[in-house]
Amino acid sequence: MMKAIREQAMEHDDNPTLLARTASVLVPSTCFAVGIGMLFGGLAGASSAFDRETLTSGLALGSMAVPALGAVVVVLTFRKWPTLRSGDPDTPRTRRISMGMIALMAIACVTAILFSIGDGEARTSELFSNGPLPTSVAVAACALWLLGIPALAYFSRRNADEVDMEYQKFGETIGFQFFGVVAPVWWVAWRGGFAPEPDVMILFVAVLIVSVVGNYIRRAM
Repeated sequence: MMKAIREQAMEHDDNPTLLARTASVLVPSTCFAVGIGMLFGGLAGASSAFDRETLTSGLALGSMAVPALGAVVVVLTFRKWPTLRSGDPDTPRTRRISMGMIALMAIACVTAILFSIGDGEARTSELFSNGPLPTSVAVAACALWLLGIPALAYFSRRNADEVDMEYQKFGETIGFQFFGVVAPVWWVAWRGGFAPEPDVMILFVAVLIVSVVGNYIRRAM
């Protein structure tokens, strides 16, 4: 039914061109990307700022303002475009998707904050690091991710229609194919001595980016 509604909306669109379809995805996704960059970049900066011995109140407020503003941008983006595509109908399903994505961002933020907690030499001032973590922090972060992400994945698929499932499958397929090409080549190149040691988190982030980009390219097609 949702597919029929979207097709009917496109038939009544005054400018159903590739450029118009691309813009309908590009504008919301750009707002989302800006918000995410401010949120997690700001958290990384705040972590470094709070680790300084010369921290001032002005620096503390400034370091927290950027991630707070990023969070506001993310929330407002999903309130405006629940499916990150302008023109989609505002329905209870799309509102549930919006809440699910906001919950995902909340889990990611809490996990990132946990990575900034430590004692003494175990403290890490960088979110994106391979440094050691206190056992309690590592256990909390693992538990949060293992419980939260599968639950949100189930929630997302329960509320996805056939069109959204097609977008997701396309993005997931592109991401898996990217991993299937890059991971073995990087591993062999490292063993050959002309590449750094493979990093699982770099691969994770790269696959995630490729999958999301594939998803939005499919939405614009």
